[in-house]
Order: sequence, then structure tokens, then C-alpha cells
Amino acid sequence: MTVVTASNKTFKVGDGVTTDIPYSFRIFADTDFVVLQTNVSTGEVTTLVLNTDYTVEGAGGYNGGKVIETVAAPVGIKTTIIRVRPALQEADLRNQGAYFAEVHEDVFDKLCMVDQQQQETLARSLVFPADVFPDDFNTELPSAIVGSPGATVMVNAAGDGFVRGPDASEITSGGASAAASALAAANSASSASNSLDATIIKAGEASDSADEAAASAASINPANLMHLDGVETATEKKIFAGGAEVPTPLIADDAANKSYVDSKKVGRNILINANCVINQLAKAGSVVLAAGEYGHDGFKAGAAGCTYTFAASGIDVVLTISAGTLIQVVEAANIAGGVYTLSNAGSAQARIGVNGAAASGSYAATPLQSASATANQTISVEFSTGTINRIQLEEGTQATPFERISVGQILMKCQRYYCEIPVGSGGYFPATYITLETSAATFPVAMYTTPTLTPSISYLGNGTAWGATSLTSRGFIYGNGATAAGYANAIGTVKASARL
Repeated sequence: MTVVTASNKTFKVGDGVTTDIPYSFRIFADTDFVVLQTNVSTGEVTTLVLNTDYTVEGAGGYNGGKVIETVAAPVGIKTTIIRVRPALQEADLRNQGAYFAEVHEDVFDKLCMVDQQQQETLARSLVFPADVFPDDFNTELPSAIVGSPGATVMVNAAGDGFVRGPDASEITSGGASAAASALAAANSASSASNSLDATIIKAGEASDSADEAAASAASINPANLMHLDGVETATEKKIFAGGAEVPTPLIADDAANKSYVDSKKVGRNILINANCVINQLAKAGSVVLAAGEYGHDGFKAGAAGCTYTFAASGIDVVLTISAGTLIQVVEAANIAGGVYTLSNAGSAQARIGVNGAAASGSYAATPLQSASATANQTISVEFSTGTINRIQLEEGTQATPFERISVGQILMKCQRYYCEIPVGSGGYFPATYITLETSAATFPVAMYTTPTLTPSISYLGNGTAWGATSLTSRGFIYGNGATAAGYANAIGTVKASARL
């Protein structure tokens, strides 16, 4: 059978006589019901006990049934019955087992019933309109209301969440204060009225003075005046008691304004893992790298290798290089061309290589500028001994404040070049197979190029010969073989590298 009704509850108003409460929807067991009695006048709710306060008829059928109260609810009592299924999936379906449609349909029916009871709960909840996004308003209630009888809840000053408001006593006190303020305001209004009368008198006096000033102005010849603007010719020499005053240039302000605007440009830092928080290789302690070997995501050792340690500093990680150098290569597709500026909040000096060349020349303190770079050609930055902390490479000749992005965004950028994903394949093999590709794996993000795979596989049962095909920058197809008929599985992880 299908679930043909969206209802999962019904009710009866007590009359002191009727004990039957019919229902029209399906239940699987007597225990599927929760039965509540509500005192209409007080709102008090009591949960009834199965086979003590009520019994159920019709469980397991398709056409409903009835709940029978042991004692008829009196007038003023409302009895509500609601189907509440446990949120469990108890059907155990085996590979190659018999197919019973009714078993599968029962599974679907039970899941649909759980959906209905959740929808019934949601329908009784306070919700925002559909045009309000979850990030715009935090609907969590403030913990400060716990243990605060009479407390209220109000929207915070930013308008994006709730805070604890005043309790009943504070509201009462506030009302008394408001009444006192109203009385004081009335007294002030009376004083203001008196002041207004005096002001009217003064206004009359000021009007008389204005008439006298107008008469004086009318007697002045405009031809004898010099004005603040416009071109005028002075027929005689003018002597000024003070020197000429020149306005202060605004160049410094213009530079500050440009710096502020530049600091708000999203995506200006083209380095990845710039605060060194992603460590997919799980490097620990004193890290010793051979030339070209990678450590923290995005950083590889220079020609002489590298030795470094690292430690958290707030929400950042600081790398301390004690020997050798660390290099980061920026993908060509991220280079628009022109001059770039490198900055480092740490102490390590650096150098920059453009147009696909390795960094060369002397190391220098940051911020430092690159030579003019050609568009769509890689740029390399290399750091010598010292600390690396919040590094940034950006277009232009001016270093701006460090651009922060979320850890999730940083990880996605790192996984474009390296990631490790779990794999699992296999099943029942009727005979010996060398390889059976039956599963697909997708990388977390599209990788920079088709990566190199390094699998780490364990076999179960008759499993053997794990292999992968159809490898692209987005994923691959894989599977395993069997040494003999029977169950054969392979599980493990695959490391994918497309590093620069």
C-alpha cells in the first residue's frame, strides 16, 4: 500500500460518554501512537499510558482503526492522538537476496511517516518568511534566558539575532521611570512655553536690528568691494597685514583613500594557504624537506631543501625556517600581468621570479615589488630563514592589509593541487576476475590538471588487483578484482597530486 493521506494525527473533545477516537491513517504497531489529554481551561497536558489509559485497534492494517479510552474523557478535556514513528531503518536487505515488494514498500511508508511527523512539528513552529536567508538572522535563543523567570527575548542591536530582554520586574520598574519622566517632560514643556514668550519679544528686537542693517548695506557701493571669488581688477595697491595663506595639499589623503579602497578588493591575494593553516600532509615537529618536497599546503623546499617548525598564533600558523628556503608557485591562470607586490608579516626576507622563471637574485625585506610580469605566466616567491606569517602577493605597487578568507575557502584552493579521498569497491564475484571497475570517485574540487594518483589499499575476502581508469582533473573510475568466486572488496585512500 501507499501512504495516501498527509495526516498523522486527530482529536476528540470529551463529552463524558464517548470512548472511541477513530483514525483514518495507517500505523504498524500499537506503540506508534502518542496520546495526549489537554485541560482546555488550564492548558495542562497529560500523556496517557498504552494498555492502561487506552487501547488501540487497527495496527498493521491499511484502513485506520480507533483508539479506545479506558475512561471516557469528561467535558473540557481534549484528547489528541498523533502517530510518532521511531526515526530508524530496521529493514536488512541483503545482496542477491529475495525481492519482496511489500518489504520495500513498508520501508518507504515508514520513512514517509517520519517525514509527515517532522512536517507536523515544523507546521507548529515559528518560521521566517522564505525571503529571509539563514545567514541574515541567527534564530538561536540566548542562553541567558535559562534560569531567568519572567525574562523576555528581543532582537539585538544589529538586527541579526536574539538577546535576553528585560524581565517582568524590570519592565514594571521601567514603566514607573517612564511615568516620572513624563511628568518631568510636562514641567519642562511649561517652562519652554514661558521661554517662547520671551523669545518672541527678542525676535521683534532682532527684526528692528535687521532693518537697520539692511539700510546700512544699501548705502555701500559694490564697486568698492573685493570678493572671495571671480576675476577683479584692483586700481590701487593693496597692503595685507598677514601673508598669503595656501591650502594644504590633499595628496596624502588621496593616498590613504586609495589604500582603503584597495584593501576592500576581494581576491587580491593570489597566494594560497597564506596564513599556513592547511597541513594536509600532517607534518609535525621539526619538518625536514628535500629539494622540491612539499610541506604545508602550497609550500615546497628550495634547491637546498628546507628545515622549519610551526606554531599557532591566534587563528594563523607561523612557519619558522631555520635552514634552506620555502617556495610557492602561483598558477599562470591567476596572473593578469604587470607589477606585483609581496608582503610578509613575519621576519623572513624574500625574492620573486616572474614569467615562469624561478626566483633569483638577493633576498630583501618585504614589502617588495616584482619585475613586470607577463600575463598567463607563473610567478614564484621564495622565502629565506626567518618567520612566514600572513603573506600576500597582489597586483600593483602598494601593499594593502592582509586579506582574510574562511578556512573552508583556503582548503578548497589547496585541494585544487593536492587532496586525499577515501575509496571502497567490490561485491560478490561469480568467478575469478582480474579487475572490475564499478565505482566512481570525484575530487572535492576540479584539480589544476590531471593528477598523479597514489593509492593505499587494503583487501577483504578474495579482493585483489585494485585499479583506476578514466582519470581526469575531476575524478576517476575504479574497482578491484577477485582471486576466486565469492565476496571480494578493496578499501583505502587515494592521494591525488597536481602540484606546481
